[in-house]
Amino acid sequence: MPEEIMENEGEKELIKQGICPVCKAKLRHTEGCIECTNCGWSLCLEA
Repeated sequence: MPEEIMENEGEKELIKQGICPVCKAKLRHTEGCIECTNCGWSLCLEA
């Protein structure tokens, strides 16, 4: 399995747990987006 696929799966698992994949801080949900207030990482989901 290529490394980038394993990294993506690990990132998805962290996000599901509410943990930032970049800095490991707690994520918050706002207006359809998941954001990290610590490092600024975000993921917005389209409806």
